[in-house]
Amino acid sequence: MTRKHLRLLRRYWIITFKDFAAYRWDMYLTMVQFGLYMARSLVFWWAVLGTTGAFAGWGLPELALFTAVSYLPGLHQLVWNFWNRASLSDKVLRGDLDKYLARPVNPLFALAAEDVHVASFLRYLLPALALALTLIKAHRLPVTAASFIEGYVLLSLGKLALTLMQATAAMLAFNHGQVGEIRQFFFQLTALGNYPVTAFPTGLRFFLSYVLPAGLTATFPTLVMLGKSPAAPVTLGAAALCMVWSVVLSYSWRAAVAGYESPGG
Repeated sequence: MTRKHLRLLRRYWIITFKDFAAYRWDMYLTMVQFGLYMARSLVFWWAVLGTTGAFAGWGLPELALFTAVSYLPGLHQLVWNFWNRASLSDKVLRGDLDKYLARPVNPLFALAAEDVHVASFLRYLLPALALALTLIKAHRLPVTAASFIEGYVLLSLGKLALTLMQATAAMLAFNHGQVGEIRQFFFQLTALGNYPVTAFPTGLRFFLSYVLPAGLTATFPTLVMLGKSPAAPVTLGAAALCMVWSVVLSYSWRAAVAGYESPGG
């Protein structure tokens, strides 16, 4: 069964690479635009620290690395990108969900993997990775290959946990129809992760770390890379969150599909 799913995923990757070859110029422009987004964030931190000198114990080189890390995509986006690129509500309302339920493959996997775009993953990975490596070398930050990998694994788990939470909330589409605003709702809640959560009061810091794990997508991965936070405890916590939300999503999906009635799409 696993082998069959991997073969299917490989076919999705091939298809999206062909799309990339057809519209390569658009991808290059997207990478430039993404670089400008990061530059805007760097200018913001430069302006803040030019006034205060430091931000909650973070210097400019550390905040610059934090910016690069926050833009890195999680590893799960190589195999699961549906919840960020398409609306489950539209598929349910139009009856498009029927084709997934009729296939001899896990429908949740097909929903999630069909829109996976390796080229899209690379265009987000490469600019942020290049910036991170440049900053580490230019400022001689105490980041080793091992600590960088540990931080990136933690970042991937944190972003996977948020994706699982978003996917679970999207199951409301089966009962309530159009719930596309849930994506915007999650975006607003996790926007505080664009700032180091260590700057917030203890209660809010805990909430953004282990309830709505925005802090696991940039703050703690950066601290792990810099050797300022042990990797094991926070990584185990992130892995536990992913396991819990995987179970919740599985039960939510089965309950939603059990009551699904096709509109005949």
